[in-house]
Amino acid sequence: VRIAPRDASAYAALATALERAGRPGDAVRTLETAARVAGDDPSSHRRLGWARLAAGDPSGAIAAFSRATVLRADDAEAWRGLSEASRRQGLVLDAVQQAERAAGLTPDAASWHALAAAHRANHDLSAAAEALSRAQAAAPDDPATAWAQAEVAELAGDVDTARAAYRRACELGLSDPEPLVHYAELAAAHGWDGPTLLSEHVPAMDATEAAMLRARLAPLENAAPPALAARAARALAVICGRVGDASAAAAAAERAADRDDAPDCLLILAWARLEAGDGTGALESIGLARALGLDDATTHWLAGRAHQLRGDVALAAEAFRRAGDRAPDRPEVHAALGAALAALGQHEGAFDAYARAHAGTGGERWCAEVARTALAAGRAAAAGPMLEACARDHGGGSETLRALAAARRESGDLKGAIAILEAAPLEAAAGMSTLTELGALYAEAGDPGRALAHFQHIAALTGSAADHAAAAEAALDLGDVEAARRAVGQALAADAGQPLARAVRGRLAFVAGDVEAASEDLAWAAAHRPTDARIQRWLGQAAKARGDMAAAQASLERSAQLDDAAVETFMALGEVYLEQGSLDEAIQAFQQSVVSDPEAVDAHLRLGDVCVMAGLTDKALAHFRRAAEIAPADHRPWHSLGRVQLALGALDEAAAALDAALEHKPSQAEIYYDAGMVAKERRDYAHALAMFKQAMRLSPSNPAAYTQFAAVSALHFLDRSAARELANEDTEVRHG
Repeated sequence: VRIAPRDASAYAALATALERAGRPGDAVRTLETAARVAGDDPSSHRRLGWARLAAGDPSGAIAAFSRATVLRADDAEAWRGLSEASRRQGLVLDAVQQAERAAGLTPDAASWHALAAAHRANHDLSAAAEALSRAQAAAPDDPATAWAQAEVAELAGDVDTARAAYRRACELGLSDPEPLVHYAELAAAHGWDGPTLLSEHVPAMDATEAAMLRARLAPLENAAPPALAARAARALAVICGRVGDASAAAAAAERAADRDDAPDCLLILAWARLEAGDGTGALESIGLARALGLDDATTHWLAGRAHQLRGDVALAAEAFRRAGDRAPDRPEVHAALGAALAALGQHEGAFDAYARAHAGTGGERWCAEVARTALAAGRAAAAGPMLEACARDHGGGSETLRALAAARRESGDLKGAIAILEAAPLEAAAGMSTLTELGALYAEAGDPGRALAHFQHIAALTGSAADHAAAAEAALDLGDVEAARRAVGQALAADAGQPLARAVRGRLAFVAGDVEAASEDLAWAAAHRPTDARIQRWLGQAAKARGDMAAAQASLERSAQLDDAAVETFMALGEVYLEQGSLDEAIQAFQQSVVSDPEAVDAHLRLGDVCVMAGLTDKALAHFRRAAEIAPADHRPWHSLGRVQLALGALDEAAAALDAALEHKPSQAEIYYDAGMVAKERRDYAHALAMFKQAMRLSPSNPAAYTQFAAVSALHFLDRSAARELANEDTEVRHG
């Protein structure tokens, strides 16, 4: 340049040397001098534009490229440079127009790349993809084009196309490690939402793609910078894990953690160790990640899986619970918690967890688990709408339909429950359970004959002691003592220790009046089947018949705890409390029987009687009236109402109630007696005498009726004498 200060090529050579020496500012100043020396040479201005771009001066580059295009309008490279400078300056529409001008002048790969870059800056990804397709047509073996296509597809969310383009770029000889690692990370993450999914839910990678990536990533671990090497090792760990090479995955994850002890590397290591079956090693990695401050859902999820692998179900449940608290929208976490709680026997919590998992996914997934835990927890009614949807949309298996039937039963729809089980498929695993529950529903629906026939059919199919015992119980409910004895004999012949058969035999002895034999069998059955509420109730009734009120109370209270909807249990318990003089407890027990079945007339009547004993007449009247509403043709509520109204002095109401009682039961001496007492209080002695006379006729041995008849006769006589005297006085007055 000193020798020839007007030689533009010398300045250009000096600028190149300065650029290679890392002095872009000096290179730009040298090229500015070259452009002045060259004057109207467009190549000098074009070269200056590229140098200014390299130095980070897009505004100056625009001026240089614009001068080049003015000097030579058909300079495609100048138009490409101008488009690039405009794009970096944020003038994206200008960049698009300038790149289109370059492509129109020289439709080569470089021009189409410039146009694609301008369209990307303008967020027009479809136009960018079209430009890159033309670039590929112009240069089919250019790895840079394939890589640019992959980036555009990834931006557009088309991961499959992006992966195919990345793979083609690698096959065409792409040597840059950064894009290669990025491709590996994308391929490893596709279909895999980090180490949070269960391995069985992670789709396997294409084996050919995985093999190619493993071969290319392995050398990078030693040649690339540490951060990039760590990324490569981490991607390699995931790829190895997804193709089932757990040991290689664990080794790669350990190398990634050695190079970069960031928490996410430690979690990848924990996941890889879990895939290799190393729960203890996984917990060690998780502990290190938590020591670095990581406390998210993934950490606790992995901890739960590690505890599961080690057999620590309680710790696993707690970890899954924490993961669910931190990621309430992850159904897999809730499902894992449900499985752990079910294994611990905590069916209520398991049902809630599975219900949340099902709600998070919809569809058929986890329907069976929801049904199973709902049945175990006694929460079928709560699961009803969910189970209805499963059965409607997906047909539902036996387990789902059984739970749905239980939901209908709990809501009081026994007919609906029976219809569901009658139509349920008899799958091998659950078929007999379905049949047994159907028989129980027949019995509960008040059809003991059908229940007996059903259980006899099941017993004929299976020959099992349990099914013969169920048939015996149904026969007992039907009142067919002989059939019950036969079924009990068959059950005990098949298994002398069948608890239900022993219980039914004890109940038969109780009915026959052999309380001691009944107590022995029922005590044995209750000891071997301690959660059967009905056996506990029978045992309590037998103890009461023996006069052992303490034992009766204990058994009946246990039965009430097991089944808080059994009216018979609370009725029997109330009688035991009465025998022991515990009036308040008796009222509570009879009240619970009404709560268990608000339509039970006997429960209302007995509660009313006990309320009368306690002086709670208003409450007694309310229950007697309710009983009369439920069963208006039953004389007992009317009779009870009449007696209480008589005691309260409400004679008109008492008379009306007793008239209704006589209408429905004209052969009841006690009703005539009470009607006579009402008439006596109303001084209707003639009617009272008629009522007492009818009471004496129906119950000749009742001394009270005779006593009252005599008393009213005397009153009636005196009343007539007084009437005659009044009549005489009246005549004398009128004649006077």
